[in-house]
Amino acid sequence: MNEDLNIQDLPGLTISVNINQTNQSKSDYDATKESWVIDSKKVKDIHYVVSEINGIIQNIYNVNKWIPFNGRWSFEGTSVSNSYPKLIRKRIPKSSGERNPVKYLNF
Repeated sequence: MNEDLNIQDLPGLTISVNINQTNQSKSDYDATKESWVIDSKKVKDIHYVVSEINGIIQNIYNVNKWIPFNGRWSFEGTSVSNSYPKLIRKRIPKSSGERNPVKYLNF
């Protein structure tokens, strides 16, 4: 059983993206980096993106740059999962009725 994530353990302002429906032939980074509907007012403040599958953290990326992408947002970044090993495989708490694949975790 996976433990629930403690939001205070996250580095900086972070969003999670659910990559469940993404093409399985893509790498985790490619599936995570594009193309998400994110509040344009918040995007500049998001420094980390957590990829998750079925609510379980798979990877953590430090965002180097946000790029507008067909009315959505994509990012360039690097994995920092090795710096936060206690967060990998943690369960992200889910609210009932939640459907958006992007979740603002510590705003």
